[in-house]
Amino acid sequence: MDYRQPPSQTPGPPVGLTLCVVFAIAYAITSAFAGLQLIRLNGRGAPWTTQKVLHVLVVLATCVRATFFCLSMKTWGWTSGDLSAAEPMARMAFYVCDELPTMVFFTVYTAVTLFWAEMYYIASDAARIYEDTVQPVDSVVNTAAYVFLVGLWLLFATRWADYVYYVNRAYAIFVSVLYVCTAALLFAFGRSAAKELHQVPIELQMRRKKLREVSVMTTAITASMVGRALVLVAFADQPLPVNSLFAVFFASVYFGALELLPVVLVLYYYRRMPQPANRKLLAEEQGMLFSARPAQSAGGQAHHDAAHDAIRRLSELRFEQTDL
Repeated sequence: MDYRQPPSQTPGPPVGLTLCVVFAIAYAITSAFAGLQLIRLNGRGAPWTTQKVLHVLVVLATCVRATFFCLSMKTWGWTSGDLSAAEPMARMAFYVCDELPTMVFFTVYTAVTLFWAEMYYIASDAARIYEDTVQPVDSVVNTAAYVFLVGLWLLFATRWADYVYYVNRAYAIFVSVLYVCTAALLFAFGRSAAKELHQVPIELQMRRKKLREVSVMTTAITASMVGRALVLVAFADQPLPVNSLFAVFFASVYFGALELLPVVLVLYYYRRMPQPANRKLLAEEQGMLFSARPAQSAGGQAHHDAAHDAIRRLSELRFEQTDL
């Protein structure tokens, strides 16, 4: 026997299985955290808000994604890079559990986009545009997207019953268009919301925190959506074996950095508990707004009114109170 034979350069199936186990646990923990936070939010007795809906969507998406990784352990061909050895029912469950979270995360990102849009339109005194145009368009687009996804699943179960690759090109193009368009809108409304916050005539710690939130979430979500769109299109209709360190690293980046990380950021920035709508101003707000002498001139009164209105808007935006 030649003991000088070089060792194998591929980690083999156990590495793929380990990857699935790690991500299944990570998504399950994220789902449990979002669920606990949702229970706390419901305990406040407040009506359904964007904050609660986001947590429900995250619980759903992360639960299904964890199930997807459990299914992958038994159905995915680590060497062949496809589902050729999977049973028909397992194959369909694989596609549903992979594509449904992608669409639910799209809904999460559109909800964040709506929040930035609402912030912008309220601050610019154009709330009617948000209510009459932006919200209805979002509802129509989301509904059409889910209808189209169900249609793809029907094709996978009938006409495309022999399809075994991870990403179908029609699905890749469909999701990529949705993600890129949403990323563009999120970036645009994020910049607009930040611009409105910059124009507030008083420097507050609340405003600095909100600007940091807008910047971090807009950058992370936009980058992740564009990145996922490029990856889906690039690897459509191709076998994707998970039998090398590079493949494992790439899969880790795709699911960890481009999907899980933005969701964790959403949970982090929407973790605050809502406060009563008639709450008093914070001490910082009171001091900065009323420490000066009362304005005597018309110009001074106008500045005072503008400052008071800015404080009111920031107070409303500090805790999410948007009913859906």
